[in-house]
Amino acid sequence: MKTLIKIELERAFKNKIFLISVLIGIAIVAYHVFAYVVPQRVTAIPFYLNVYKTSPLKVDRLPGVYSEWIAMNQNAAREILFVILPLIAAVPYGISLFLDEKNNYINNIAVRTKKRNYYIAKAIALFLSGGAIAALPLVVSFLANAVILPFDTPASYTSAYMIFATTVFGDVFFSNPLLYITIYILWVFVGFGLLNVFCFVAVYIMENRFAVLMAPFIIYFTSYVILNIAGIKIAVPWSYLQMNRLNSDNVWQACIEVSVFIAVICLAIGIRCSKNKDIL
Repeated sequence: MKTLIKIELERAFKNKIFLISVLIGIAIVAYHVFAYVVPQRVTAIPFYLNVYKTSPLKVDRLPGVYSEWIAMNQNAAREILFVILPLIAAVPYGISLFLDEKNNYINNIAVRTKKRNYYIAKAIALFLSGGAIAALPLVVSFLANAVILPFDTPASYTSAYMIFATTVFGDVFFSNPLLYITIYILWVFVGFGLLNVFCFVAVYIMENRFAVLMAPFIIYFTSYVILNIAGIKIAVPWSYLQMNRLNSDNVWQACIEVSVFIAVICLAIGIRCSKNKDIL
């Protein structure tokens, strides 16, 4: 089982498409740095410091690592990143199960181990590769900010952080912002990892490789973008992946929806494992 997981992880991570997906995410971060972060360092901070010399009361904060983090504020780079993440996360490995079954690769595995182990290893690789591609841009953004900007001290009386008293883990952010950033990145890792595993479900219900590849993006797009544009005031599950948009009152609903999603994935894996016991 461990060997099989290692093989699938190598297939997921050690390929050119994975690197391209990571570079796309980093390119968006680079755009954010030059469009939003560098101007703060070059223009805004000197201006605020000059104002502070004359009237400290007029300056309640300086732009910093936390306030200018790509996931923190509303900007074009953030919106572009969160919209395309489900797609670039799925591209490197999302259709691997589809191709394995079509090319009879699974037959070679079946003579060496139980196919249950293969499917579990495949789901783990889908989860980890999707989560890594989604989380890496956020890590790079934070590190880039740390090189360019000073570490600010978040204060609840400003509106610079899009975090309020009702925001989940809001109290953690204002008491320990680094811990909050860590939780946020792990949140994104797990959320997009689970979304990427939906490719496994898509293989079970779809026969088209493009449809399988697009399945996570379609779910994300229809439930998040379209519903938000339409102004439909219902819970939108994948908006929860932007953690500072999740209110504490909605946590129970988010847990239910994610639990249902996990149950669907587990059901698909279970059905796939029990179907066609003799696959050779």
